[in-house]
Amino acid sequence: MNESWGQAIRIERFKKNLTQEQVSKILGIPIDTISKYESVKIRNPNLKNIKKLTDFYNINFIDIVNKIE
Repeated sequence: MNESWGQAIRIERFKKNLTQEQVSKILGIPIDTISKYESVKIRNPNLKNIKKLTDFYNINFIDIVNKIE
């Protein structure tokens, strides 16, 4: 089973041993937005925020964007 884009971001956060609150403060993205991204409750995420997250986690932006339906 392929992981969703939100799951991919969540896994990377876990790898860094960070909370959603910590990521929120570091990147300036509201914690409720990060939570919604990770649970894929936002169907059309802000691509600037996704870019911030992929840069922070050092993962491929295009790979994540391609998973967004």
